[in-house]
Order: sequence, then C-alpha cells, then structure tokens
Amino acid sequence: MQALSYQAQPLEHNQLMLQALPDIRKEHGIEWASDPLIAQLSQVPSLTLIIWDDKEQSIPVKELGNMSLPEFAKVYSEYVRKLGACLVDLSADNQNRDATQRLQKWVTEVNSIFAITCICTQSGLTSFCRGKMDDATVLPDTLPSDAVYHEIVEAMGHSEEQLQDLMLVRRLFCAQMGQPARDREALLNKLLSVNCVDVNVLMYANGRLAQLTHLTTQLRNQAAAEFQMYLQLAAAFYRGIHTSRQLAAAMVHAYPHTPSYHLLERLAKERGKPSMEQLAADTSVDGLQHAANWEQIETYLQKITMNNMHEYVPMSEITQ
Repeated sequence: MQALSYQAQPLEHNQLMLQALPDIRKEHGIEWASDPLIAQLSQVPSLTLIIWDDKEQSIPVKELGNMSLPEFAKVYSEYVRKLGACLVDLSADNQNRDATQRLQKWVTEVNSIFAITCICTQSGLTSFCRGKMDDATVLPDTLPSDAVYHEIVEAMGHSEEQLQDLMLVRRLFCAQMGQPARDREALLNKLLSVNCVDVNVLMYANGRLAQLTHLTTQLRNQAAAEFQMYLQLAAAFYRGIHTSRQLAAAMVHAYPHTPSYHLLERLAKERGKPSMEQLAADTSVDGLQHAANWEQIETYLQKITMNNMHEYVPMSEITQ
C-alpha cells in the first residue's frame, strides 16, 4: 500500500471518521443496508483515519479496498492494540469518558474498513476473515476452540435479552436465505438444459444467447439481493445488538483471529437451536412470508441512529 498521506483539512471531533466510498453499489447491483455507519459513506474518495500516532491520515478508498492480507493485518493489529489499551483503561475506571470515546472511534474506523473491504473486494473478505492477523496467513474455515470461544463470550458479557435478539436475527436470516438457495438451484438446472449441444445449436443460437443472458441476469440479481441481506445481518449484528465495547472485547480476545459468525452458531448450539441448514431448508413458510418476516429486520435497522449506534438497541424497538 502506498504511504499514507496527511489530510490538510481538519475534521470536527464529533464527526464520524468515515467519509468515504465512491458509489460502487451500482457496479455490484446492491443497495445500502439501513445502517447509520454505512449511511455515512459518501462519494468522498478517501477514508480519514486517526490511528498512526493519533494523527489524521487520508487513504484513498480504492487503496483500502485493494489492500492485501499483510497490509490489512498490519492495520487491524494496530486497531486491536489500541482497543486493548482502551479496555484496560475502562477496567480501571468504567466511567472513563476519554477511553470510551477513543474506543468508539477505533471501533467505528475498523468497522468502516471492513465495510469498504466487504463491498469493494467481496472475494478478498473471506481471506481477511479467515486470516491470522499476527502473521497474515489464511487458515481453514473452522470453529474456534472451546477455550477461545468461552474467552470471547465471557469478555462480551451478553445479556439474556441480547442473546434472544441474536437468535431471532439468526432464525430470520437463515429462513430468508433458504428460498433464494432453492431458486438458484432451479435456475442452475435451467442453465444445464440450455447448455446441451445438438443439431439445432446453430439454428437457435440467437435464442440461446437471449435465454442464457436472461438466466445469468437472474442469477446476478439474486446474488446481489443475498449480499444485501448479508449487509443487513451485519448491520444488526455489529451496530444494533452489540455495543461498541462488546465488539472491542471480541476483537481483542479473538486476536490474532477476527471475530466470526461461528460465534453465533456456537451460541445457537448451546441454546438447542436448529442448525443453519435446518432453518434454511424449512419450507413450511412460503417465500412471501419469509420476506414479510425479514421486514422486521429492516424496520429494526431504521431504529439504529447516530445517537445510539454504540449502544445495544433491543429488537423490541421494532414494536415501538
């Protein structure tokens, strides 16, 4: 990554560090999740961070989006170091306002980088999520050990209400993703049927092209819709149900790994909930009802604002 350049124009301290991201959603056919952090992403071409020596630095968004794993690991490791220091300060004084503000700032910045990476380089996000941040190596997608899992959960300190909300979001997400998976299987079967070669292949070449174009467009639109649901899940998980302090604790205690949704699956298993595969395979509810159920999440995300994005926003807010 090119050397970071200092930004000449100062920012107000109460402004989000994130003022970035060109309008690439059209390129990928997605819309923004209703998240106050993502909603702040503008068309300013750089991201302003305050991480190295507490000085404002401006990094082009495309540069962030194209970071290699070693570059990402270096930045992430610095955030974890700073978040760890904040947590130590807060353990000594739970009302330490300066430590709280610094923690919220670092969490906002690192989540901003994840958002940019997720949208700009969707394939690269997998490597970042599976990578070891201390040596920038990629590991298999495996569950954390029992010791690491319990350490992270204990550090996060979920309330029972938070756990219930996590289980609800998980159930709605998996159920909603099941229908697109079945639709995709049907589309792929159609593609296979179009793929056959026979004596009429030349005679109907134009019609075949139109049919293939239509099917691939449907597949792309479906994938974009799924990606949008993922963004909404991430918004609920990272910006609504968990506090910034809990996210900081998860990042610090999971290091050198990054916190993953495996945590959610372990929590679900402990509470005797159906697996993701079982929830996705449930056809007792039709697609329209699944969509209506998922609207609860979209309504919930509207309740997350710049004023409460660092705190726990109960799912009960959707009924108020």
